[in-house]
Amino acid sequence: MRKKVLFVSYALPPFGGGGEQVARNVLSYLSENDLLELEVLTAADIHSGLSPDSVENVKFHTVPTWRKSRADTGIIGMLMFVMLGACKLRKLLKKNNYDLVHYWASVPSGLLSFLHHGDVPYVISLFGGDVPKFNSGQYQLLHFLLAPFNKSIVRNAAAVVAMSRAAKTATEKELGPANIKVIWNAADDLPADARAVIDRDKQTLRLISVGRLVGWKRFNLVISAVGGCDDVELVIVGDGPERKSLENLVEKTCSGRVQFLGMLNKAQVSDELLKSDVFVLPSIGESFGNVFVEAMACGLPVIGARAGGVAEIIENEKNGFLIEPDNLGELIDRINFFKNADERKRMSEESIGLFKEKFTWPRVFEKYQAVYKEMHIGWR
Repeated sequence: MRKKVLFVSYALPPFGGGGEQVARNVLSYLSENDLLELEVLTAADIHSGLSPDSVENVKFHTVPTWRKSRADTGIIGMLMFVMLGACKLRKLLKKNNYDLVHYWASVPSGLLSFLHHGDVPYVISLFGGDVPKFNSGQYQLLHFLLAPFNKSIVRNAAAVVAMSRAAKTATEKELGPANIKVIWNAADDLPADARAVIDRDKQTLRLISVGRLVGWKRFNLVISAVGGCDDVELVIVGDGPERKSLENLVEKTCSGRVQFLGMLNKAQVSDELLKSDVFVLPSIGESFGNVFVEAMACGLPVIGARAGGVAEIIENEKNGFLIEPDNLGELIDRINFFKNADERKRMSEESIGLFKEKFTWPRVFEKYQAVYKEMHIGWR
């Protein structure tokens, strides 16, 4: 007998970031299981007119929201999803006998679980931004106000998935004990010849940083480091509220050596990674850090801060370096280290090997399959 599962996510691609991409890929994988009947409750964006990408054999239910941008839902977008999503979910629960509801992010998506506490079991996949104090300065007042609800959501879940051991530890500290499983994210593999077409033997070292331009990502530290190095250039992919201040910092410290490319699609990001020598992002609050894995798949050595889930991706001095948070001098030293082409090649090969060993989609799917199987959903 087929089991009926409802995915609830306030955002799915083309919106959001790494967590939303994981939700989309897990959904696609589960849709191939003949023992499951899948539906999705998510949001479309009034501002851009865009809707979430469809998945074959999956029925989508959408509610309208006003997003701040493609990468950022914003407070208004989250409030709209909770209010309109609650109305939609109430109707769906009356019409359907769901065996499981899978929420992606305890806040805002998981807030809808109060509509069926004790009636329909649910799983929570945490994104990191939904864990209080994990991303410094991000929505902390909202976290404070919602803390009692967030604790109840996590405590009453049949299972909770965290994207890293760091996220699990933060969840247990801030929201209390729960049945938390760690499932790392993944990235798409590339053909070997795609990596080989880029000639990295050139005079100027090309760095790349990818992400939303917000303070805790520490793009300012990367720009300052470029200003402290010779024969180094930087490409920044992404957009966000810090862009203007970062552009001003470039003018003061390393004018003419930093390009801001804005938002790019997935294929364009891969192209830029393949043109680069080293990936750098010393952020201090990553639940996991999908962009690091994407960079490794492209054969790049990586530099990150010893903070959050990134410390579980980078093997220090093997496929890159972990620096102490906000340590500009150490970052400059590590960047200059990669001017040695032989060391870049060695760490590039290590990045590819670690990616294939730990961060491919079949590994993610296998672990989510175990979560569902434990609840007798979809697998005998």
